[in-house]
Amino acid sequence: MIHRLARLIDEVNLHFRRRGGAFRPVIYMFHSVSGEEVRLCTDEVCPTQSPEFFRSFVHWLAKNARIVPIMDIVTRPGSRQFPTAALTFDDGCRDNFEIAFPVLEKHHVPATFFVHTQQLGTAAGLTHQMLKTMTAEGMSIGSHTVSHCHLPKLPPQQIRMELRESKDAIEQHLGTACLALAYPYGEYNDGVVAEARLAGYRCAAAATSELPAGDPFALPRTYVCRPEHFALTLYRAGHWRKRFKIQLT
Repeated sequence: MIHRLARLIDEVNLHFRRRGGAFRPVIYMFHSVSGEEVRLCTDEVCPTQSPEFFRSFVHWLAKNARIVPIMDIVTRPGSRQFPTAALTFDDGCRDNFEIAFPVLEKHHVPATFFVHTQQLGTAAGLTHQMLKTMTAEGMSIGSHTVSHCHLPKLPPQQIRMELRESKDAIEQHLGTACLALAYPYGEYNDGVVAEARLAGYRCAAAATSELPAGDPFALPRTYVCRPEHFALTLYRAGHWRKRFKIQLT
């Protein structure tokens, strides 16, 4: 009964939000899009969604939103007159190039790929040549640290190494500035943010949508897993649920 009522409220909210003229940008988060088990070099299993789901989402989003690089949202904060979104990928899975990149090219939309540099060149990871090919076509590459570590648990000097060495490696191989960071596991604290600023990053992405807008080093991101959530997340029609701790179903 509660979930049925919540869905009705969602639909009413969505109706009015679609008619509004001030839209807050949404940053979407993906990992693997192979639909199969992908084991990272850390021996962790990467979250995954099917190629069919990803294709349908990008097809829908390209028709309903202006898709921009993540740095566009950072440099132009605040609401927009048209629904605006950015696409991001964490972990540097090889299928990001083999499956996601052709879909992005087809729809002429940009994305940012956050790679942890130890994953590069592994059996399941992207290669430097893949990164170069994608950046040549308008994609951006960001850092996900060197080793996909739990940053808040590390001493300051190791945090500094993880952030700076990954940034330097990406810039050296691509010849372009690496300005964006995604915190592994979405974990960060004041010390991590301070080191990220000192390392020269311009922004950093978290792994939850439950953050206030406006802080470039705590960018909220949205994970979408069902087609019926496409519009709810883009128009933020389901955000009222957080106050009452009612999950999207």
